[in-house]
Amino acid sequence: AYASGYFSMNGSQPLSNETLIDGVPANAATTNAPGFTPSVDAIQEFKVQSGNFTAEFGRTGGGVVNLIFKSGANELHGTLYEFLRNSALDANNFFSNRAGRPKARNVLNQFGATAGGPLIRDRTFWFVSYEGLRDRRALSQTYTIPTPAQFQGDYTSTFNAAGQLINIADPATTRPNPAVAGSFLRDLFPGNRIPANRIDPVAAKVRNFWPVPVSEGTGPARVNNWTGAGVAPNVQDQFSTRLDHSFNDRHKLFGRFSWSNINCGGFDFFGNGAGWVNPGGSGLPIDVNARNLSLDDTFTFTPTLLLNIR
Repeated sequence: AYASGYFSMNGSQPLSNETLIDGVPANAATTNAPGFTPSVDAIQEFKVQSGNFTAEFGRTGGGVVNLIFKSGANELHGTLYEFLRNSALDANNFFSNRAGRPKARNVLNQFGATAGGPLIRDRTFWFVSYEGLRDRRALSQTYTIPTPAQFQGDYTSTFNAAGQLINIADPATTRPNPAVAGSFLRDLFPGNRIPANRIDPVAAKVRNFWPVPVSEGTGPARVNNWTGAGVAPNVQDQFSTRLDHSFNDRHKLFGRFSWSNINCGGFDFFGNGAGWVNPGGSGLPIDVNARNLSLDDTFTFTPTLLLNIR
């Protein structure tokens, strides 16, 4: 399985699959992943095919997943559900605990309902479903960031993992090495310090976006000297409605409309607009909105002749 609805089937690339909802293509054009993912309680059945397709499935080298929505019936039926996770039952993250930071809040509520019944008995039926997600996900990030001394150009206490001093060379002194063809030489900065007038003005501005280390770090290189904890909101809502109508035993029609909004939030660990991270690790908050419509008209002329417009 892959993030964002990706999956591999029949040895193919994830972009080679086809996803159908009520027989209608539902993949997003840019990623070929499902643009809309229905609530599990709204699905009547599904079918997965990975090879030897019939003629109606000819657009994929991977697999075909077909999801069929529930429909109403003469009797009223419905479901109601909620799944809950709360950080009150969680332990603190190891790195946050070591850095003395409190446990981040982590709360997940996934809830929904479905209902279906008759509009005109034996003729017209309705079905609706709703699902919501309210996820407050704890995030923890540990970085190795420059120390205040390094930001001022002082590298007298900067060592590698073996405990050796890292020498800082002056790029302005770059010159060919007469002893080795194709190589170059540079002079070291005196005292392993970069003079203030040699720090680029852009770099001088950028260093103001970095926080101050919260610890000395570990090992001679003083790595992992900053840990941040926060909460990223993940808010999702989806709604679907389906209407089925039977004109007679030979002519049937149904329509369905689905609506979905997803907001995957992030958290600014540095608190200045430069440290955004979301649960997927890609940075800024992401909005994903989907609209999905299916219409299907089926007419049986004879036992061997069928017209289906979808």
